[in-house]
Amino acid sequence: MSKQLIAETQREVSEWPDATMTQEQGGKHPRIVLHYKGESRMVVVANTPSDVRALKNHIATVRRELRGMGATKHKPVASNMNRERNYPQRIDMPSEPAPVRQNPFENLGKSTMSNQSTIDAIFSNIERLRYSEMLEFAAILSNAACQEKMRRSNVNEWARTLHTACVHRERYGAAE
Repeated sequence: MSKQLIAETQREVSEWPDATMTQEQGGKHPRIVLHYKGESRMVVVANTPSDVRALKNHIATVRRELRGMGATKHKPVASNMNRERNYPQRIDMPSEPAPVRQNPFENLGKSTMSNQSTIDAIFSNIERLRYSEMLEFAAILSNAACQEKMRRSNVNEWARTLHTACVHRERYGAAE
């Protein structure tokens, strides 16, 4: 592995102008001495790799030492080719305005006197509401419950209560 590390170090140093390297043998590990404008730094080369990233880590150390001495890496010359960026284009799509939503409580305010009892008239009006409109109605009831310190202060609980009451109105309706 040390031969590969030394070869990669030579290739890397060749990309840094005015930087050179020499090899030294000493101790258990080979050493590389990096030179730049009269300054030198030593980097120890491992004989055996410690992990998969050993080569990348070694090259990173060499680069760090070269930058520490003030060396700058040779930058490739940019070509004269002008590239146009492909920016996304916003297209205005013709659209129609959203339909105006009617007031869900409009029918509740009108008098619905018929042959039905008052409770039946209330439940038949509530049954006409969509679930989202029931949630709005339940929010009003929930707010009232909070002000009156009732236990049911959750909007979904009120909507569930109203929905269940509409489905089973005979069971939960007022005794006549």
